[in-house]
Amino acid sequence: MKKERRKYPRISQKIPVMIFGVLYNGVGHTVNLCKTGCEIAVTGVGPKRGNQLHLLFEAPTIDNPIKIQLAIVRWCTRNHFGVEFIRMSNSAKKDLHQYLYLLDLCPTPRPTKR
Repeated sequence: MKKERRKYPRISQKIPVMIFGVLYNGVGHTVNLCKTGCEIAVTGVGPKRGNQLHLLFEAPTIDNPIKIQLAIVRWCTRNHFGVEFIRMSNSAKKDLHQYLYLLDLCPTPRPTKR
């Protein structure tokens, strides 16, 4: 069995997302989401591995879109890709964490043993 490497588990959650980049623009929706990244599904071909993107999430319980200033595509298939969130404002981070918390999807990391 393959060991999970993520610090925070990704939770299945479908949220509309607008995707902007130098080499790719489109719309899609999240397949899963966590504090540090997500998987996105698009119609047609998605961006390539290594592309830098700007994302706008339309989370239903948040008044304004959650803006990810910089996300890097870490893996991709034809119409699905995974991104790591690299840079977002403090308010966007707060909104994302609040959204995950409201859905009870954001587990608290376990304290490390000393």
